[in-house]
Amino acid sequence: MTSAHDHPIGWDTIHGLFERQTAATPEAVAVFHGRTVRTYAELDEAACRLAVRLRERGARRGGYVGVLLDRSPELVVALLAVLKSGAAYIGLEPSYPARRLGAVLDDAGVALVVTRTDLVGRLPADVCPVVLVDEPVDSLSDDGLPPTCARPEDLAFVMYTSGSTGRPGVMVEHRCVTAFLTGIGSRVCFGPGTWTLQFAGVTFDATIGEIFGPLTSGGAVVLPSPGAELIGPGLARLLEQERVTTAFLPPSVLAVLPDAELPDLRTLVVGGEAVPLDVVKRWERGRNFHLAYSSTETTWIVTTSDRQQPDQPLPIGHPLPNVEAYVLDDDLWPVACGTVGELYLGGPTVSRGYLGRPALTAELFGPHPFAQQPGTRLYRTGDLARVLPDGQFEVVGRTDDHGRSHVRVDL
Repeated sequence: MTSAHDHPIGWDTIHGLFERQTAATPEAVAVFHGRTVRTYAELDEAACRLAVRLRERGARRGGYVGVLLDRSPELVVALLAVLKSGAAYIGLEPSYPARRLGAVLDDAGVALVVTRTDLVGRLPADVCPVVLVDEPVDSLSDDGLPPTCARPEDLAFVMYTSGSTGRPGVMVEHRCVTAFLTGIGSRVCFGPGTWTLQFAGVTFDATIGEIFGPLTSGGAVVLPSPGAELIGPGLARLLEQERVTTAFLPPSVLAVLPDAELPDLRTLVVGGEAVPLDVVKRWERGRNFHLAYSSTETTWIVTTSDRQQPDQPLPIGHPLPNVEAYVLDDDLWPVACGTVGELYLGGPTVSRGYLGRPALTAELFGPHPFAQQPGTRLYRTGDLARVLPDGQFEVVGRTDDHGRSHVRVDL
């Protein structure tokens, strides 16, 4: 049993943290996209203008707004605008077929979609009203955006990632994200002078760290130019030319990245799929290198490991601050160090559960047997794990003997 719940949480909303950072560094670069640069103040003003339009079209606290955009400044503006409006966003991948997009929109009861003129045709016909981010609008009035009614316990987004339809959607609250950002910030620097690549698409939980990590800490988000290759030599050129300092990459992408010095790339966080040991050895030298174990049900990354013993298998590491991790037996009792049990996760990053799936939520989000506060829950990962003598965790398989763990190491 390991708990890491001693880091200050600072309940807030995501956009509240961004607005505070904007007040502190209004002229700092927030977004870099080819030749387009936006400061924090410019990004905030654009998000406020769009949030006003969203409210006028019916966005409200407790509602859902779809965001159908590729990696672009408009995407960042749209995500912040939805949050400022009080609603929760649902990311929609433009490359998905209309049938899948329609299934997600129908499942969540989305009332409004933010997109761009050239992407409207990707949506099913007459699915719901659309707001275009590239439509000319008047400047924000002197009155600005009315104060948002969003609270830390409100939903920030619903993440659809699994299967052909993306179901089920995971409901993540603002306070889960702010707790996560506090925790990941103790391992990864997003502050002034850092340039974080947005590699993941909007439907992946990695965007939480790639976008909101920098924008709540004073760093900048690097958005790939249209048509940029995000694999192989193309990705290497992008990392070098844009002087990216921080990247979250899948092992399969890192494995085919050509050898390059990339002196500016100081931090690499790798996870989400099998990690070949030779990839670790090739890219860890001279960098802040972390293997990450993640779960959308607990916002995103929950443990990280930095490689300290070159000839030993790489474990998934220690929990982030604000994350609790337990290895339990079938009766929910902690097992001895080195004994295999099931991995459970707790703490303030645990999500609300699955949208419209109360039975599945009850099955995987159970009462926390060690918590003093009533209503606290643990998430059952389905991964088999053990605690090593140094307190790090190692994932060894699945309880159902199929599927994949949140991260693995291939030796």
